[in-house]
Amino acid sequence: MGDVECWPSSIIIDLSITKPCTLSVIHVAAFMYGNNVPVEKAVDCFVACVGMYSYYVSCAVKDLYTTWDNLPSKTHLAP
Repeated sequence: MGDVECWPSSIIIDLSITKPCTLSVIHVAAFMYGNNVPVEKAVDCFVACVGMYSYYVSCAVKDLYTTWDNLPSKTHLAP
């Protein structure tokens, strides 16, 4: 995924500034999924950044990855 400096600023904000919510989890998970980051590494990265919300983030990211993996078209579309 390259250096963090190359990531979209919205992802950095969702990882570091805002309290995780449905939309921020979708944004980060979509970014990680779209860059072929394995689910466990995506969860570990997100949890390392948000800490106290680890159970929510872990469950939500895993659910999103499962949903996207099971799409019949295998097309993942996110901004």
